[in-house]
Parts: sequence; structure tokens; C-alpha cells
Amino acid sequence: MNYRRFVFRSGSKTNFLALVTMMLISLGVLGGSSTGRSITAKAQTTVTGEQKTVLCSLEDAFSAIAQRANKGVVSITAIQTPASASYNGKRLDTLRGTRKQSGLTVKPSPEHIDDTNQVKASGSGTIVRQDGQYCYVLTNYHVVEDTYQVSVRLSSGTDLKGIVIGQDPVTDLAVVKISSPELSNANVVPMGDSSRVKIGSWALAVGSPYGFEHTLTVGVISALHRELDEDEGMYPDLIQTDAAINKGNSGGPLLDVEGNVIGINAAIASPTGGSVGLGFAIPVNAAKAVLDELIRNGRVVRGWIGLDVQEMNPALRDYYKTSKGVLVVSTDPKGPAARSGITSEDIIIRLGDSPIDDVRHMQQLVYDLKPGTSLPVVVIRNHQARTLQINVSISPSTPTGPPSPPLVKASKQIRVRNLTDNMARGMGLKNSAGVIVVKVPSNSSADDAGLSEGDIVIKMNGKTFTNQSEFDSMMRSVPSGGLVVLKVVRKGETRIIGYKQE
Repeated sequence: MNYRRFVFRSGSKTNFLALVTMMLISLGVLGGSSTGRSITAKAQTTVTGEQKTVLCSLEDAFSAIAQRANKGVVSITAIQTPASASYNGKRLDTLRGTRKQSGLTVKPSPEHIDDTNQVKASGSGTIVRQDGQYCYVLTNYHVVEDTYQVSVRLSSGTDLKGIVIGQDPVTDLAVVKISSPELSNANVVPMGDSSRVKIGSWALAVGSPYGFEHTLTVGVISALHRELDEDEGMYPDLIQTDAAINKGNSGGPLLDVEGNVIGINAAIASPTGGSVGLGFAIPVNAAKAVLDELIRNGRVVRGWIGLDVQEMNPALRDYYKTSKGVLVVSTDPKGPAARSGITSEDIIIRLGDSPIDDVRHMQQLVYDLKPGTSLPVVVIRNHQARTLQINVSISPSTPTGPPSPPLVKASKQIRVRNLTDNMARGMGLKNSAGVIVVKVPSNSSADDAGLSEGDIVIKMNGKTFTNQSEFDSMMRSVPSGGLVVLKVVRKGETRIIGYKQE
């Protein structure tokens, strides 16, 4: 899907101040006496000194949060396999940025990726921990899923190589490790406590929507404990906000007014694909629960009992004559629940020592169990309570080990051919010195730098050459990571293009 970019000229600061002033006046925060007074339709149109002080303090607070957070919020560019990066155009969508290709159905071997099948995705990330020379970036699993090359850009503009060291599909979280002498503990964004988040609290989202890096938007917490279904899985417990978040915000932080991370932006509900004020973030406490394991082991090992359950509405509770528990819809024939004797339409009221309140509660209890644990399960069947013994297994969604990127078989080198006299004359060139670019591998450094097929290269690193053979020889002499600076002619105009050799 292609997105057109529109530039909106913002109003003056006074418009923002007036808007917030009217909001505070309507709430009785400003403009009232100590005994209170009614607000009429003729609200004051000027900002008093006292009101301006309050508003400027609020503005300063937002600016301070932005300055602090920007040091630890990064932009992530990931080269992915098409199998993981096909565009989901449904109403509910994750927030990966726009890609150079979309809707791909080809699924190449996971061990070897041809450059014609490369897909570039963009997202955001949050530096949440420093350990010596390394920093750890928290982002979404769907941003770096099946990637074999990750680039992380700091607020300073420095591009770093990122390594995906841990990923958890269940929570849609992943950890990327980076290293740079310019990184320190000052880049770490503090993690807050999402259990203390309240509806109506301020919420600030930071990220790179549509590639606009370090964008800050402000809103409030609209709702808590939202449950959303998506093609790739279910988000069971999300924070909802009206702070504008869009594609490319994935992995960026949702902050409170103290600048602490309270959520990781992950999804939007929208009929258009853009923000309509319905954004969703993974609570940061869910991230804190898995962060150590992701950094240490690269994966999270969870319990699994192999059944699907659902809540019961009043009609079902009347039918099954119970006021508690969750209803078993189906069981995996090879799963622990089926082996223990649990069947469809059983009602689970207790797992171990814990009464079952709802589906989310039971799901969390199972996730927290260690594989190999044996515990009793109390079910109601035919209006009678029964106690069964179940042996917890490992979740099938658990990765087999730390992430291991596939091998890249395709060459990242550009291809050129000799420029003939006829070709030179047709392009308005005085002579045929140079070579013409016939292939620029997609998502290569040369591609990112802006080199295009059809460009005429007349100098490389300040040196001239007479033919393709000399150019190729000069290219081979540049080591990996070395600088390549090309002087090219494109449509009669001269350009200088530089990049690092891969």
C-alpha cells in the first residue's frame, strides 16, 4: 500500500494554549474562585498570567519528557523475509512502517534469502538497559520477526548494527543488542509501573511514524485491559490511548508524565490504516516479566495445557448452572488437558490452588507454570465437580532457542557494464569514459544511499577508470565497511553518492 505524505502547517502556540485553557476552564481547574463559579457560554478569550504560568509549566514538562526520551528512542530498519512481512490491510493492524514491497506470497527457504525477495520494514525501539559496552533495545516481535539484517539509528543520526538476541511471539516483544562508544546510561529510558496507569492520565507516544523519526504525540489513556484479535495472534491485555500513533511507531514507548515507559506501542484500529485515535500498547509490566529471560536465554519458556476456553455470558451460566469458572471449547488431542480427561464443555473453576476468575486470569496462570509441573484441576461436568490431575507441557509457540538469522546468499555488489560511444551520445555526454549501472541490489547500502540503475559512474573514490574491468577491480579492493564514493551523472546532472561497502 502506498501512502501519500501531506504536510500540515501547525497553528501558533496560542491556539494550543487556548485549547488547553478552555479544557482546564471547563473542568474548573482555571478561572474559578475558591468557592467555584458556573461556566457560561461566554468563556474568557484571553489568557491570564496565572493561567499562562500553568500552561507554560505543562508545555515545559512535555518538552522535558521529549528531550529525555529522544536519547533512548531509536528507529529500527529490518530486512525481512516476505513470509513474515506481508502487509495486513485489515482494520486492526500492527504498526510496522511502509515497505518497499508488500503483499508478497513467495516463501523462500529460511536458510537462504535471495535479494529479489528482500522486504524492508521500519519500526521503533526503546533502550531499556545498559550493560557495559552494550545497550538493549526493547521493540515488538513483529518488527524484527525473521530478519537477517537490523539497523538501529540513534537520535544523533548514528546508524548501528543491531542483533536480535531474544524474541517472544506470545507478548509480541523482542530485544535487540547494540554497541557504541556514544551510548551510556543516559540513553536508558526508565520503565514505569503499568499497574498504576489510570484512565484519563496523560500519555505521550514517541517513535518514527512513516519514517518521521522522534515524533512526539500527546493524548490520554482511553481504556485499559483491551483484548484484540489479529491474524498473527491475540493481544489479551492492552492499554488504549488517543495519542496519535501510526505505522512505524511499533516498539516505541508510551510514556507517562514523569517520562517513564508504561507501554510499548503495538497496534491500531483504523478504517484507513492511519491514526483515528485508537492506539494500543503492550503494558510495560508484561515486558518487565520477560526482559531478563529474553536477554539471558533469547526466549521465554511457558507452560501449556492444550485447550481453548471462553467466558460465559448470563445465558450460558444459566444453562450450565454455575456462576464461576471458564468454559472449555475444545482440547488438543495430543495435549496435556486431553490426556488428563478434560473434555469440551467442562467448566474449569480451579487450577492448582487458584480459583479461576476469567480467561485472562487462567491464561496468565498457565503461562507462569513451569513445564513438567503436575497439579490438580477442578472442573464441573454435568453439574458435578471433579478433580483431575494435569501435567504441564511446554508451549508449542516457544522458540527452540535464541534467534539465529538465515544466511544471505545474494551478492550485495552493484553491477555495471561498459558505456559505449553511442550510449554516451544518446545521453548527451561528451565521451564514453565511465560505466553504466545495470543492477543495484535492493536494500543494499548502495540502494539506501540513492544509487539507481541507469546512473553513469565517472569516478570512484576520486579516481577515474576506463572500463568495467577497471571499475570492478577498484570495487574489489575496498574492504567490507570501507567507504565507496561515486561521482555519477543522472539525466545530465552530476551527483556524489557515498556508502559503506558490504
